[in-house]
Formats: sequence, structure tokens, C-alpha cells
Amino acid sequence: MLTVDKYLQKDQKYSQVGYIRLLVRRTEILLALLENRIETFLFEFDFLWLQNPLSLFKSHFGKYDMLFVHNSNKHSMVTNSVNGGFFYMFPTN
Repeated sequence: MLTVDKYLQKDQKYSQVGYIRLLVRRTEILLALLENRIETFLFEFDFLWLQNPLSLFKSHFGKYDMLFVHNSNKHSMVTNSVNGGFFYMFPTN
């Protein structure tokens, strides 16, 4: 459970100040987990899992720092971004 300021405990609008502050807090928590050598899986609730993916993710240990989903298949700096709703992070240097 996390403690946040009262005004952040309400519904937040996408890209507004409160929403961004929650994302910053989430990032701080993820960093603390990784610094303590804890593998971290962050995903949004609209994913459908037909089987447990953890063994597949763990098979990439030592090869990558992070697994994620691209937002776009286009190869442009503007459109080639990471989907913030799916990250599997390995605690690496």
C-alpha cells in the first residue's frame, strides 16, 4: 500500500499534473524494487493472459534489462515509443 497526498487519491485525468505525479511516484517505487534486486512486472489490467507468461519472461534473464511492448511498428523517432502499460524489468547494473 502506498501513501500519497489526499488530492492524488481522487480520479486523475490523463496527462494532468496529478496523473504525472502518480507516474513519477510509480517510477520511484519501481527503481527502489530494482535497486533491491527484485524483478518487477508492471502491466495494465486490460491484458488477457491465456497462460502464465513468467517462464517466458525469465528465459530472457541476462540477455536484456527490460521487456516491453512498442506503441508503433513504424521506425521513426517520433512514433517509435514504448507502451507504458507493459514492462518486465530485470535488476541489472
